[in-house]
Amino acid sequence: WVRDEQLAYLEDHNLPLPPQGSAYSINRGLWGITIGGTDFTKVIGETVAMGLDNDCTGATAGSLVGTAVGARGIPSHWYRNFNDTVYTYMIDQPKFSINGLVDRFTAQAQQVWGGE
Repeated sequence: WVRDEQLAYLEDHNLPLPPQGSAYSINRGLWGITIGGTDFTKVIGETVAMGLDNDCTGATAGSLVGTAVGARGIPSHWYRNFNDTVYTYMIDQPKFSINGLVDRFTAQAQQVWGGE
């Protein structure tokens, strides 16, 4: 529904849809803040739920609202210790060790780059 509102606004004001990239991420980030206000979790959730370039728009929204609320305004679940664990929705792989992922990535990089 947010995308529909954005498109309607742009059409009503005879404005082009911004391309994906910096302007697109800022646009979505600002829409997320419009919806979530200073609720850091809601801003991130709503912005990512808009779809398309989720990693950039979520990061942009987080940067913008984080600047507004400061470190004390960000809930601890966004930065507390991960206890060396990444949880996934992958079938038969509900979690991974962060150190294990780093080790596998390093081994693959060394194999691709010949140990450089």
